[in-house]
Amino acid sequence: MTTQKSWRRRTRNQSIFLVLLLLFFGGVYYFLQQQTLAENHVGAHFQKPNGSKTSALQLELADSFPEREAGLMFRKEMPAGNGMLFVFPESKIQSFWMKNTYLSLDIIFINEDKKVVGILKNVPPLNTEPRSVGIPSKYVVELVAGESERLNISVGETLLLEKNVFPPGD
Repeated sequence: MTTQKSWRRRTRNQSIFLVLLLLFFGGVYYFLQQQTLAENHVGAHFQKPNGSKTSALQLELADSFPEREAGLMFRKEMPAGNGMLFVFPESKIQSFWMKNTYLSLDIIFINEDKKVVGILKNVPPLNTEPRSVGIPSKYVVELVAGESERLNISVGETLLLEKNVFPPGD
């Protein structure tokens, strides 16, 4: 009987230890995921020439070639007020397609002075037709279709970010 009690106690203690260990590592994993999300996202606004600003946006950064190449492909949903900021190494005419992109998007082209130079609205999903505004841009913001209209974003507005993600000299 004593052996069975000690075996049960040991098994219970091991189970409690395993649960605590899983909770600890789960917490560490969650914390690291949140840190990564915070590092890869930036708060943003568009500012009108009169100084008024749009409501806040949360933009995921795509500032490396693989991130820009993947973009928003394969995503089937994105909450309003969220999007992606593409940061290119140089200002040139940027072209986007919607291959493997399930969301209809508004694509906002921004020059090196952070001014909106063109907007493509309601770009249809799942197609390979290249789309551009034909004006050099260094940054591009993608939002769910209709967001640029809802926020009343227009050409000439300035992109403002809560933290500096622009390369030095920008």
